[in-house]
Amino acid sequence: MTRLGMIDFLNSRPVYHALVAGHVPRPVGLELVRGPPAALNRALVEGAVDVASVSSVHYARHADDLVLLPGLSINSTGFVHSVNLVYRGSRETLRGGRIAVTDESATSEVLLRILLRESLKVDATPFQTTVDPEEIGVSVEGALLIGDQALRAALAYPHLGRTDLGDAWTALTGTPMVFGLWCARRSWAEANPAAFREVRDALVASKAWGDANRFAIVEAARRDLQFAYSRAFLSAYFRDLRYDLGAKESAGLAAFFERAHAIGAIPRPPRVVVPEAAP
Repeated sequence: MTRLGMIDFLNSRPVYHALVAGHVPRPVGLELVRGPPAALNRALVEGAVDVASVSSVHYARHADDLVLLPGLSINSTGFVHSVNLVYRGSRETLRGGRIAVTDESATSEVLLRILLRESLKVDATPFQTTVDPEEIGVSVEGALLIGDQALRAALAYPHLGRTDLGDAWTALTGTPMVFGLWCARRSWAEANPAAFREVRDALVASKAWGDANRFAIVEAARRDLQFAYSRAFLSAYFRDLRYDLGAKESAGLAAFFERAHAIGAIPRPPRVVVPEAAP
């Protein structure tokens, strides 16, 4: 049995949908384990799952114990739409204030700290807490909203100011921002090379189906989600997300790791070495 951790966010649907819906064959014995990014990060290193999509920062902190799956990531060149710094009015209202950050994605928090330092030039202080968008500008000066919460807030609170951190990263570096990576525990991958190849091939095939059938992904998302996203909104969202891991994405990842190391968020910037098949 292979346990595959599946992020329970809209942004991973183009990779997982075909596998879940049966459009591509599911490897025998593959079990899907759903959860938010932080929970899957822990589950992978603790051995509760064998393969999972994890945050880029989590990979960097455990690179010796993890192996990347070739050709797979969650990234954007420019707008990502679901990683937003949100505030009332302009970014100037953040000066000297506090920014609520979620504990669901270490990568987004580190990215925020990098951008506050290098390009946004705002002396605000991030701290971990949960916050309702209604409280922004009241109990806190700003908030980092990610995933489906960020998408809902963009529609429900159009009066709030927002900075898309994916777009801010590309403006700063000229590279894609890689938010998530698919990884296996190195010990499991080395002991189970055939299973490693099977789950990697299934995910790549599912991603390829999703790339070729974005309209079907949009319609499935509108059908399954309780929040009333429009076709235009979802089409723009899935258009701007990318799921490859090639030379451009690797360069963006290396640039991110260098900056994350510079602010003390990771112990060292790991080399981005992507195997072609089994390790």
